Amino acid sequence: MSFDLKNESDVKEYLDKLGIEYRFGCYSEKKADVCHLLGDYLEGIKKDFDKAGKVYRSNCDDYGYAKSCLKYGNYSFLGKGRASDKGDPVKAYQYYEKGCQLNDPDACLHSGLLLVSKSIPKEMKRDVGKAFQYLTKSCEMNNANACFYLSGMHISGVVKDEFKAKEQELHQ
Repeated sequence: MSFDLKNESDVKEYLDKLGIEYRFGCYSEKKADVCHLLGDYLEGIKKDFDKAGKVYRSNCDDYGYAKSCLKYGNYSFLGKGRASDKGDPVKAYQYYEKGCQLNDPDACLHSGLLLVSKSIPKEMKRDVGKAFQYLTKSCEMNNANACFYLSGMHISGVVKDEFKAKEQELHQ
């Protein structure tokens, strides 16, 4: 069937069928990439952030889909798709870290940035060494932003100072 996407009723029908396809691919065929597309559909087309967040979280937890881990981490950080609009950086970090372990360069970037931030929540411990590892991994996966932040860490001496402090800790 062809659609005339200049006709409003055809666009609506196309989008409805797209939603059906994504639901079938996700819930019946259990395809992680299609589940992520369903989350994007719920977010972008339906503007249903609660359902989109649940799909991203489930897709990360159940299928280990890295992009969904990143997306749910973003939702958690911003408080999007949650009962409260207040963000949860600790939960966000958990999902960023999982996404990074699954080799998503943006999840590694966000993990590193959270750990190196001076305004890190009190429930988290600032860890420049671990942040350096995450940013390095992200940079090695060609994430230009991670490479930029890494270069700043090198130029400002943060890396050298951090490793000197760790070395002194080990020798005491």
